[in-house]
Amino acid sequence: MSMVLELLWLLVKTLLSLFALACWLRAYLQWIKLNPLNPLSQTLFSITNGLVLPLRRLIAGKRFDLASLAAGLLVAWLAVGAWLTLQFLARPEASLSPVALALTLVLALVWMVGWTLQALMVMVIAHALFSWFGAGPNAAMFRAVLEAIMAPVLKPARQVLQRRMGGTVLDLSPLAVLILIQLLLAFHAPLERQLIRWLLP
Repeated sequence: MSMVLELLWLLVKTLLSLFALACWLRAYLQWIKLNPLNPLSQTLFSITNGLVLPLRRLIAGKRFDLASLAAGLLVAWLAVGAWLTLQFLARPEASLSPVALALTLVLALVWMVGWTLQALMVMVIAHALFSWFGAGPNAAMFRAVLEAIMAPVLKPARQVLQRRMGGTVLDLSPLAVLILIQLLLAFHAPLERQLIRWLLP
């Protein structure tokens, strides 16, 4: 791809991935039953309502917010379509695989998982920083929301480490989760490359 197309793709990918993550984070916050009146939830609602609410008329979910999950996948699929469009602009001779539609759906899911893992890594680091330096009154609200978001992720790792290492003053669960995320991303990258090779043989 030319420099212009690469910059365009970077912009499109950034905007679409952030919107897709907002949809999935909305579903997650409702799953953990975080108070919907907190500023983060209110911001996510205002950003994603335009897509999630129409989908909710078609997709019902009692325990999980399936409409928000579907919205995130739909946006990831649009990102795949935008990427393919730019690929064909850069290489008009390129051709699609006979099973392109199915592969684009799988690639959208793989991208969504990758974006989620990267966002989770950022939140784990932010959680660790807030636990060390976020004792001030201005950070109290953000720290409480971040604690609620990260609790379901860090609690299992914390329990395993406590069983393996016994009582310890130092909480190594964020480090353990970061290592696990890096391992998952290591498997994610070759899978993404293989799907792209199948999609554009």
